[in-house]
Amino acid sequence: CLPCHGEKGASDGPAAVYLDPRPRDFTRGILKIKTTLLDAPPTDEDHFRVVTRGVPGTAMPEWGTLLSEEERWQVIFYEQETFFPVDRKDPAKRPAPIVIPAEPPMTPEAIKKGDDLFHGKAGCFVCHGNTGKGDGPIATTMRDIWGNPQLPRNFTKSWQFKGGRDPKDIYTRMTTGIFASGMPSFATQLTDAERWD
Repeated sequence: CLPCHGEKGASDGPAAVYLDPRPRDFTRGILKIKTTLLDAPPTDEDHFRVVTRGVPGTAMPEWGTLLSEEERWQVIFYEQETFFPVDRKDPAKRPAPIVIPAEPPMTPEAIKKGDDLFHGKAGCFVCHGNTGKGDGPIATTMRDIWGNPQLPRNFTKSWQFKGGRDPKDIYTRMTTGIFASGMPSFATQLTDAERWD
């Protein structure tokens, strides 16, 4: 982890300057790909998923084949205790993931509603473009909270979806957003059904 994230997790390892986007700066206690809402801390499982799967479209590799499950949990517990402190002794204080409702069937009507939402109420096209290629009118102006360029995802390259490309993964991103980036949460703007559409 150190060559990219740095000795103290500040995204200042020797390789960091060569990576685009830069590695996560853990000193702010932020994990962007998570199943909790808004600024709630990530769950341990969120962190485990990122370390195991990596982050497509970035230099963060999949560690699931290089480290044993026990080793990945050891890294996560170190990072969680150091950068994402949560009272693990009191279950009531642990972050809770969102509840994902059952996936409805994909129908032509649902797809049409999704198209209307994408180009209307949700305004997805503003960032992702009319054809979903990440080339919307404000795409080049977006920045994350560190000031780094934050290009919207190109939906025609689904293998690069940062949080996964399964329907439940995409629903989760629509619900939680990608914290500290330009991708907002639609938990209050769109109903469960609209997010599935």
